[in-house]
Amino acid sequence: GKHKEAIGFSNELLKLDIHNHDAYFIKGYAFKELGDTIKSISTFQTALEQNPDMYNAHMQLGIIYSGLKNPIAIDYFNNAKKLRPDVLNPVYNIAMYYQNNNLYESAKKTYRELIELNNQYEKAYYNLGYVYLKQDSLDLAIQMFTLAIKTLPYYQDAFYNRGLCYEKKNN
Repeated sequence: GKHKEAIGFSNELLKLDIHNHDAYFIKGYAFKELGDTIKSISTFQTALEQNPDMYNAHMQLGIIYSGLKNPIAIDYFNNAKKLRPDVLNPVYNIAMYYQNNNLYESAKKTYRELIELNNQYEKAYYNLGYVYLKQDSLDLAIQMFTLAIKTLPYYQDAFYNRGLCYEKKNN
């Protein structure tokens, strides 16, 4: 919660080393927390100029641009995915970008990719079910919610949405 202090600390570090990517990242995160999107974007981009392999900066820029519904978010998430191919978060965030922007076919394809990477990733099944529900493909939605529940037996939202599907089917 000490964002202004973090910015001041980062500025002191940058006086010692203008190329300190970590200082830029901390500063960018502080600006993000303060709600200053423009400064946050600029500072995260500067962090990447100093270190293009900074996974967390790519992720933060992807998250910010995703919230702005700007498709450049996909590029940042893909960069993060290349840096850490074993981590599912960039792929999940790409799928969520598509889902939140009603690009359902791309979202479904990306959730399937997640399931191929890890068939125990309950969020992928759940969100794939959610997309099918939005498209009124109730039987497919039920299947996905059921798989989410099998993966995580106490997945309350999956139970709820599966029940919603049955209700829509008058069952």
